[in-house]
Amino acid sequence: MKPGTEYELYVTQVYQMLVAMDLPECKVQHNVILKGRGGIEHQIDVYWEFTVAGVLHRTAVECKDYNRNVSKERIAALMVAISSFFNEYIKKMTIWVHVA
Repeated sequence: MKPGTEYELYVTQVYQMLVAMDLPECKVQHNVILKGRGGIEHQIDVYWEFTVAGVLHRTAVECKDYNRNVSKERIAALMVAISSFFNEYIKKMTIWVHVA
């Protein structure tokens, strides 16, 4: 198992429990590959989506098992990836970075 995977799986389980309270049919997934503009693939650590009142909601979580602050460059790379595949849906974007 590569470094950080154990933490990603833990975060996946935590979100699955939280999401299941209100959306039992929603599945929180680990290590998801999503295609963005131009067919470019992006790896997402924790991902889930659901529809309420005809509106699709998508959540992507990036996990970092670092012993230091997450760099601005890593945050910028995440924002580029998210905007690549969520661009047509983004009305408001919140970036969550979980640090162990």
